[in-house]
Amino acid sequence: MVGGPSISPFQFDCANGYHIIPYNEDKTKVPVSLKELYSNSPELAEYFANNKDLLDSQSEKSKTMHCGNEFYALSKIGPYTFAPYIVAARDNSKFCASVIYKTLTPWGEMKQSICVKHTIIISQDVNGNFISEDEAHYINGILNSKIVVAYIHSTFKTNGFSLNKSNLFIPKYDPNNPLCTGIADLSKIATKEPQKRETIIDLLSDIYIELCAKLNH
Repeated sequence: MVGGPSISPFQFDCANGYHIIPYNEDKTKVPVSLKELYSNSPELAEYFANNKDLLDSQSEKSKTMHCGNEFYALSKIGPYTFAPYIVAARDNSKFCASVIYKTLTPWGEMKQSICVKHTIIISQDVNGNFISEDEAHYINGILNSKIVVAYIHSTFKTNGFSLNKSNLFIPKYDPNNPLCTGIADLSKIATKEPQKRETIIDLLSDIYIELCAKLNH
């Protein structure tokens, strides 16, 4: 699990948080039925059954947001949950963002990290298409630029950032535009090389301003 406090510019930390997503990628409105779990994953079904009272102790408000009626149903589940590339940003305290990748688990499997409370996520464009890795880094670069961080902090109180209400200009990624690819490339470098992040954050501001100026000309 990736929570807001676990996100810093260009990196994230899953710490020791894990949870179960009992949904199929192509059917996110309802969870896998308990009957099917008993057939295909009996130990998981037994785990849910043994912890039914605990799972049922959620507030009624939380239950109204569940995707499905099973007692182990979750809220805020959709196709975006299983997106191959996700950009996650903090929604309070200090605004910053990171591209979320699959993480190697202690038992040796690569699993997609799931963003939970206090994160803002972008995994699809306005038409519902999943973003590519390059597009994820492009968005990540813009969000981490010094000018955007300053804008977010001057627009919202630190107890609640919102990209939906920010009117932030994020043009659609264009692989043929060197300004777009330049932002994506810098984000990739900053992700891999922490010692270069401070310099890159300044460069990202310059390129982003130039991009905005050219597209709004």
